[in-house]
Amino acid sequence: MFYEVQSITPARDRTLDEVRQKVAADWTAAETDKRLDAKAEELEKRLKAGTTLDVIAGELKLEKQTKRGLKREADDADFGKEGAAAMFGVGEGGTGLIPSPTGDGQILFKVAEVFEPAGADGSSVPDDAQKSFSAGMSDDLLDQLVAQLQSQYDVRIDPAAVSQAQTR
Repeated sequence: MFYEVQSITPARDRTLDEVRQKVAADWTAAETDKRLDAKAEELEKRLKAGTTLDVIAGELKLEKQTKRGLKREADDADFGKEGAAAMFGVGEGGTGLIPSPTGDGQILFKVAEVFEPAGADGSSVPDDAQKSFSAGMSDDLLDQLVAQLQSQYDVRIDPAAVSQAQTR
């Protein structure tokens, strides 16, 4: 395949008329995001100060929603994986802000209730995770035992005995 180059247009800065619409759209989007973030932070401060979500939602003419059954590692449709992780990062009664998974807003949340799910025992943990936990706990216990023994007894290494053991 061959190409014939008929002309080369040198690089140049575009004129204001060529970029006016894009610049205006970008500035509008940035300004909207900045104002949304400021408003969300203000609402979070009010929520932390004791204003209820019902009052805040009523003022904004929005519906307060309650979500139950959120799981720690879930990629939740309403909050996304990062949002679910943020919610598990605060305790019961904790509040926070997370970006909406669609990227077009902020979600103000308050953790109303924390409970252990029914059937949450050792059998609900996958086998590979159980083996990993078991190995990690065994290693930790052995390390603690060695540290305890080293603090109780004077430990010295006899290089001659080590080299003699290696030659046998």
